[in-house]
Amino acid sequence: MKTCSRKPGFSRPIASRMVSKVIPVTLGLWLLSGGISLPSVSGWEREAILDPLGKVHLAWTPHLETKVIEFEYTVQTLGWVGLGFSPTGGMRDSDVITAWIKNGQVFFDDRHVPVDHELPRVDDVSNYNLISAVETDTATIIRFTREFDTCDLEQDYFITRDTVKVIYAFGETDPEGEDPFYHGSDNRGTKSLYLLDPPLGEIPDDPSIKEWIVSSEMVIPEVDTTYWCTIQKTPEVDVTHHIIGYKPYVKPGNEKYVHHLLLFSCSVPDELVDMFNSWSEHSGVLCFGPDHPPEWYLCRSTLLAWAVGGEGETYPENVGYVMPEGGMFFMMEMHYDNPEMESGIQDNSGLTVYYTDVLRPMQMATLEVGASVGPTQIIPARQSLFVHSGHCSPRCTEVVFPPEGIHVFSGLLHSHLIECEYDSSERDSVTLQGFGTTEEMCLAFFQYYPAQDVSTCSSYPDFEEFFTLFDITDIWLDQENGYEYMVSENQTLVDYLNEFDWSGIDLEDLQYLLRYNPHYVQCLNNMAEFILAVRFTVGFCLVIGGISLPHVSGWEREAILDPLGKVQLAWTPHLETKVIEFEYTVQTLGWVGLGFSPTGGMLNSDVITAWVKDGQVFFSDRHVPVDHELPRVDDVPNYNLISAVGTDTATIIRFTREFDTCDLEQDFYITGDTIKVIYAYGEADPDGEDPYYHGIDNRGTKSLYLLDPPLGEIPDDPLIKEWTVSNEMVIPEADTTYWCSIQKTPIVEITHHIIGSKPYVKPGNEKYVHHLILYACSVPDELVGMFDSWAEQDGVLCYGSDHPQEWHLCRSILIGWAVGGEGETYPENVGYVLPEGGMFFMLEMHYDNPEAVSGIQDDSGLTVYYTDVLRPLEMTTLQVGAAIHAAEIIPSGQKQFFHAGHCSSLCTSTVFPPEGIHVFSGLLHSHLIGRKMRVRVFRNGEELPWLLNDDNYDFNYQQVRVFREHITLYPGDQLIIECDYDSSGRDSVTVSGFGTTEEMCMAFLQYYPALNVAACNSYPNFEAVFSLFGITDVWVDQDEGYEYMVSENQTLVDYLNEFDWSGIDMEGFQDLMRYDPHYARCISNRGELILAWNPGCLPDENVRLANETFQSVR
Repeated sequence: MKTCSRKPGFSRPIASRMVSKVIPVTLGLWLLSGGISLPSVSGWEREAILDPLGKVHLAWTPHLETKVIEFEYTVQTLGWVGLGFSPTGGMRDSDVITAWIKNGQVFFDDRHVPVDHELPRVDDVSNYNLISAVETDTATIIRFTREFDTCDLEQDYFITRDTVKVIYAFGETDPEGEDPFYHGSDNRGTKSLYLLDPPLGEIPDDPSIKEWIVSSEMVIPEVDTTYWCTIQKTPEVDVTHHIIGYKPYVKPGNEKYVHHLLLFSCSVPDELVDMFNSWSEHSGVLCFGPDHPPEWYLCRSTLLAWAVGGEGETYPENVGYVMPEGGMFFMMEMHYDNPEMESGIQDNSGLTVYYTDVLRPMQMATLEVGASVGPTQIIPARQSLFVHSGHCSPRCTEVVFPPEGIHVFSGLLHSHLIECEYDSSERDSVTLQGFGTTEEMCLAFFQYYPAQDVSTCSSYPDFEEFFTLFDITDIWLDQENGYEYMVSENQTLVDYLNEFDWSGIDLEDLQYLLRYNPHYVQCLNNMAEFILAVRFTVGFCLVIGGISLPHVSGWEREAILDPLGKVQLAWTPHLETKVIEFEYTVQTLGWVGLGFSPTGGMLNSDVITAWVKDGQVFFSDRHVPVDHELPRVDDVPNYNLISAVGTDTATIIRFTREFDTCDLEQDFYITGDTIKVIYAYGEADPDGEDPYYHGIDNRGTKSLYLLDPPLGEIPDDPLIKEWTVSNEMVIPEADTTYWCSIQKTPIVEITHHIIGSKPYVKPGNEKYVHHLILYACSVPDELVGMFDSWAEQDGVLCYGSDHPQEWHLCRSILIGWAVGGEGETYPENVGYVLPEGGMFFMLEMHYDNPEAVSGIQDDSGLTVYYTDVLRPLEMTTLQVGAAIHAAEIIPSGQKQFFHAGHCSSLCTSTVFPPEGIHVFSGLLHSHLIGRKMRVRVFRNGEELPWLLNDDNYDFNYQQVRVFREHITLYPGDQLIIECDYDSSGRDSVTVSGFGTTEEMCMAFLQYYPALNVAACNSYPNFEAVFSLFGITDVWVDQDEGYEYMVSENQTLVDYLNEFDWSGIDMEGFQDLMRYDPHYARCISNRGELILAWNPGCLPDENVRLANETFQSVR
């Protein structure tokens, strides 16, 4: 027999943290031109030149699944280099790295800048991981990684999808000491980037792609702000073409003058073509001024929008913008800034537009949405936070969008110096929405397909109410003198508002008027005509006291939390952004609470409380550090309220939060493990700012897998039939009962597929019905008559003296359900074969009746769904884990004790096909003292990500885990299931067995294609275990509760409880159970051994368990 060496220790792969500024050469790193290097990784997802001279280059790849970003930073210098991320673009509060290579040593530091004009300080903990440092003849190249969120917000920058201001600096020589010297005024700078966005794409190198230069020669006017419009005509084409992308061109030296440009397509009727031809020969006019021809308003459909800092765009491969036969007209709108009123500035900035006659499947367009530019969009001075909003109403989208919707593939947010969430704290003057750079805009441009006849969907606040508030009787736009809004011949709107007495204005009411009150909506087609009459719409509105957004349907998951169905939770986990969105509905008009708890109780839980009272929303992020105490409001709120609504009968709260808020003292870390969700509510609103006690009835807990995909629904299809699996019986008056019965499917004339199941527990029997397993029976022809007879009978005690030997032919598990589970629907391409004529199953029911209650009638079971519409693939279930055996012993009083079960590589090599099997779901199963479970996978001696894991296992919630992607297991793979037990609350030894107070450690894996293997498991070296405890004989008494006996009068448990454990080396005993060779079994669907006993053990000393090593592949 193969032996497995004892493993004295373990190691695990971890991401290294830099703790020293001088990094020695280590394994995997080697000297190269005075530095350390790894082989170059080609194919960076993004690249950018950071400086005007092209000396500073940054390449990077964001890994969204692992939330890690990898950088390669190249600077044309042989001195020190620095790179960082700043909230403002300056050094203050920035997060930076500095690096250089000197005399073969690499200096690399994670630093921060808490004080202006000070040397960056080295961080307390380094969160940047150096990969390589190389110095060539001309440049320094640094490669490193860091997590998006290092959970060190005091010294590090949280990288998000928002604009990130990247700062750089460098020196021409190496420092003399361990700190960089001042970089000077030239060797520094900043560039704004979207670090987590995908690449914009490249124009293909294809001879069929042509270029069209869009520009106009002009002298920039000597005024602060100019919008200059020109008509541009495309090249004449013989056949329809598609525009596929563009790149901006800004004349060198004019970067500070050219702010943005828009290219609008023109819907020109035949009778105006000659006029547009003539205009396309002219140099242009002041946009929207007195010389702006009204016909140019036919140019409303935005093709592209570019603003300072933009890099252009390449459209997706399946999308193009139609350039019709003969060509077409566009209007180009250029925004120039010339605040110093310089004269004689020549400009020919514009675009290169790329087009091809190789047409693409989809036609695209651009939709402008947001706040219409108008005099009511004002921002008071000296406000650190003031919000404007623009609405694209559902009435507009209902009219213009097709039933199948539109598909948005890119977007551009456009504001000026301050954002739509504005900060005017540094301004002494009111700010208006307008065309000037010191004025504001709040717009977005969405590129989408298929193209529709709509150019704009926007809104503006109620101008009548606004003008009344400020006593304004007249207003107009002076287009000849800088697009100023005027209230009289001699006074601008801005001057009027700056002189106005604001002491009588309630700024909170003004904010509410501009943001929440009904807006006038504009819905314009490509000819600038109204698609809808201007009317009120509501984006945010009062709904019986509260704030609401339009309901978002299509929640990924839903659950009823309470027995009466009054508390419902719907949610969608966004795995890429690590954010989860909830909608919490409670049938009450009082306060509501929802939280996450490590134990299911209030202590150490993370909760929100909310209610709507007199039109005001109360919403708090709270925590419970002390039992039986009012939840305390968190120091930092990490829940984001979306809406709060009170209906006639219910309170509905929508909010989001991150999986990991980096606040483990006051928040709960949401993982893929079992999460104990707690709820509570009151029947009335609180009088103050804190909820009152909920009482004993209005509270509860429910375990859920918050990050798992949905289990699926049985389709509403008349071809799907139902088979009810149950048997009428009286639950025995015994602590634990396993009851087995033979079940026969309906007789079918042709082959069918079973496609899913739902459990049924008789109401009132929930505390007695623990779990059930449905085994398929491989019945030879000569036994069919006997199985038909057994199918008419009530059943027997499983594995007892009345259990027929032939029932051991029922070994292939179809369904495993346990308390808390909700059933399952198989993937659309998968079914379990129900052959012509039908088949037999054995139903194994596990009942708990510790109080020996008599007369409990039960008909619990399953509804199994099947259809004659066959699916491409046939599935079945494989049981893996620790076999039930007397040698599986858990000592009492142990906070942590492990058991393991092996599915050996020899078994998988024998039974798995070369192409492997594909696992689509799994169920972990343990009993009362199970705390953590995991299924580990090894291939060729290397550990892969865990197949299943749960670090917060709940005996009362055993639900099938559906994989988002099916996992392939290959011949030769080894599976190890490990269970972490906590017996600290027990005075008695626990053994492996069928009873709820005994233990199991197994997993049920559903997979395709179906194979002739039912179980792959193991048990430890029983000779060594029994020898350790002086046991010479052991057997199972099947008539008296499946007890292991060591003599006629003594159970194994009693023997071990009386045994003197003082001579047992607990660590050595743990190693024997967990790491020493196991006896491994590989069993067919008929209960026969496929292989003789074969050893199971960990394949290598470097893969012994470390809880943090891997995450499940789910």
